[in-house]
Amino acid sequence: MPASRRFSWLFLGSLLALAVVLGGSLLGARSFFTSPVAAIQAAEPASTKSVGVRVEIVSPTKGGLTRRTSQPGSAHSFESADLYAKVSGFLKIQQVDIGSRVKKGDMLAELDVPELVEDAEGVTAAYQQAVAEVTQAEARVDNAVADHLAAQARVAQAKADAERFDAELSFGQKQFDRIKELSQLKGIEDRLVDEKQYQLQAAQANKRAAASSVVSFEQQANAAESRIKLSKADLLVAKAKAAVAESRVDRAKLMLAYTKIYSPYDGVVTARNYHIGAFVRSPEQGGQTPIVAVERTDLMRVKVRIPEREIPYIQPGDRVTIRFDALPGKQFTEPVARIAESEDPTTRTMLAEIDVPNPDRMIRDQMYGRVEIMLDEALQGVTIPSTCMVGDSADGQGQVYVVENGRCKQRKVQIGRDTGAQVEVLSGLSTTDSVIVRPAGGLADGAEVATSAGTASAQPIAHK
Repeated sequence: MPASRRFSWLFLGSLLALAVVLGGSLLGARSFFTSPVAAIQAAEPASTKSVGVRVEIVSPTKGGLTRRTSQPGSAHSFESADLYAKVSGFLKIQQVDIGSRVKKGDMLAELDVPELVEDAEGVTAAYQQAVAEVTQAEARVDNAVADHLAAQARVAQAKADAERFDAELSFGQKQFDRIKELSQLKGIEDRLVDEKQYQLQAAQANKRAAASSVVSFEQQANAAESRIKLSKADLLVAKAKAAVAESRVDRAKLMLAYTKIYSPYDGVVTARNYHIGAFVRSPEQGGQTPIVAVERTDLMRVKVRIPEREIPYIQPGDRVTIRFDALPGKQFTEPVARIAESEDPTTRTMLAEIDVPNPDRMIRDQMYGRVEIMLDEALQGVTIPSTCMVGDSADGQGQVYVVENGRCKQRKVQIGRDTGAQVEVLSGLSTTDSVIVRPAGGLADGAEVATSAGTASAQPIAHK
């Protein structure tokens, strides 16, 4: 075969082989792109080939949006006292140490102050002397009163005598006048006239003496009355001195009582700063350290500071749950006992206290924990995630999509509080509704949808 003809056949054969290869490649590529779809369509059951937009749904939670606040808090002894010495002295007795359980009225320590004992003995003796002086003054008053009564009796007797002598003088004057008339008529002797005249003069003298006695005894009575007033004044002075002495005795006893330190309530000793024999200086003399410290621990105060935005909602009686870091697994539920009613201008917070019974003494002073306060528990309406809302909400009105019989329906609702995560729906929804979460922008009212359970939570959020 000529060489030119053999080259032509080889060229045609090469073209034919290239065409076969290219055709096989194109057929393989088409099979690669179309076969997975065909396989999926073949494997998919006829019941799952339903048309419709797939959406997530949630059921509203019963009850409106609960307002809570969760803040750090610390436990404090309900009562505590640093017990100082009122007087300076040497520590003689100390019956407690840190951790000792004490009862109200228990003596915790006693100081030795000899000079106070001597002072008490001295003022006691002075008081007894003052009491004796009062007794003497009372006796002088009684004596003066008796003298006054006797003087008054003598005045009365003198006046009676004066009246008797006055009567005798009157009778004697009449006798003298008769005798004198008879003597002028020469009916009697002259010596009888002289006798009656003498008797008349004697009666006159007796009257003058009686009058003088009355004056004398009245003056004695007045003097006795003055002595009564004087003795009564002396009695008042004596009683005043006795009262001063008694006051000094009471003060001395009080100062002696200050040498003993008593517990003001049931509790535990949390500090002891001196040992037996140590000199304890009173605060008046520069002492700055208490002998012991006692805290009441059967009831604790949990203090928490409420942020300004939550202050309008907190009230005494609000339910509180307390959890301490040092007591894992335990929680304490008590109401708010009291609030300060005033903000701290530095932190813009307000102090609230919760009284927590501590019979087992598990809670210790200064324990740190978390305090959750139920500020406002809404029982009406329902709660849904904020992502369920469609469009903008204004004037308490909003819109959501619900699923009814496989189709979405747009529904108007009345909303309350919105935390950004949850929305309180006051009307328009119930807990049996299926609300679409994160509705797609192209979702239309009445569109057929396929549903799946959403993962969004509708639980209330605690503010921190």
